[in-house]
Amino acid sequence: MTYSYCICEGCKKILEKRPELVREKDDIGWTPLHYVAYFGKVDAVQLLLQHDTSVAYDLDKVGDSALHIAAAQGNISVIDKLVTSYPDAWDIMNYKRQTALHAAVIEGNAKVVKYILRMPNLKDLINEKDIDGNTALHLSVRLREYKSTLILARDKRVDRFATNKDDLTAVDIILTQDKMNFSRQRVFRALNGSRGFPSIQQHAEKDIKKRLDKQFFEDQPAASTTTGSDSSLKSIIELELLLAAFIATATFAAAFTMPGGYSNDGPNQGMATLAGRVAFKTFVITNTMAFGFSIMALFLQYDSSLLSDRRKAGFTLGAATCIYIAMLGMVLAFASGTFVVLTRTIGLAIVPWVMCGSLGIYYFAGFFWEPNGRLALLWAGPDDLKKNPGVIM
Repeated sequence: MTYSYCICEGCKKILEKRPELVREKDDIGWTPLHYVAYFGKVDAVQLLLQHDTSVAYDLDKVGDSALHIAAAQGNISVIDKLVTSYPDAWDIMNYKRQTALHAAVIEGNAKVVKYILRMPNLKDLINEKDIDGNTALHLSVRLREYKSTLILARDKRVDRFATNKDDLTAVDIILTQDKMNFSRQRVFRALNGSRGFPSIQQHAEKDIKKRLDKQFFEDQPAASTTTGSDSSLKSIIELELLLAAFIATATFAAAFTMPGGYSNDGPNQGMATLAGRVAFKTFVITNTMAFGFSIMALFLQYDSSLLSDRRKAGFTLGAATCIYIAMLGMVLAFASGTFVVLTRTIGLAIVPWVMCGSLGIYYFAGFFWEPNGRLALLWAGPDDLKKNPGVIM
């Protein structure tokens, strides 16, 4: 005889003698159903519902139903029993106009959030706002329940850009929090899609523009903004041209100063002495890759010189991708070229690979902590670069 069975039998005998107790409330407004929902006793829940179906809609002193309690405690089996018997129980809100989804998020029960999102026809519930205008997504970010945030943000039905009564989106809220860490960067990417990360500057400008007087906006067209954008875009183009030219020059020179030199006699006269080694072949391939992509970046910037600013921004992003690849090729060419001439001292030969690899890992890992400073050009769109190039400078 199980403990749960004993509870059910005890409840059954009590209800047979005192059926009115099924809706009896204590000092905090809890009925027996609230308690069995709290402790996850599914059999007891079923028994109480059989005696009085309306008890599922009873609220405590803060307006929480048994469904709120079960969601907060993570008792999915109880939730399933309640909503299977009474599908409209999903619509129950407490006095703060919070649903069971809000309750699950507040208590950090990500598994309940995932369960609720599996339910069909709950789009209105998923984006329901409480008395402060906060959706479940807002609360998950505000309370730093990032597991729940990621689950919500990945659901297409969730409105990631909903605003609360303070006119804040979930992204706005996370921007006000402390310095970014890995978890928050994951949340950023999930909330903001693939177009890169907004900066505080962007959001501040957006907020200021909303609050500016309409007449002021009309009298003062965005001349200064346009001037700043043009200047910043020009600076990016100049920087790309400088980098591309430097890489092209360095790799061109490296192609004619081969590691190990050239053979001066014999049938292989004029040929690279180390041409048969794998590391040498790696050097040639990566050096050629760096040269080719740097030249491509120069061509892209040259071709865009007579285009409109928006199209020029698109070419600039393409050139940025080429420069990233060219820089990677140049680093690999350096490491392999050093390795091929130091093969006999293997301990020294692997030092460039270890150093370059460590620096590469450090750089790319830093992307998760400072996305606006690492690979930012690869994630931005032409509109981002045209409207606010300073964000990625």
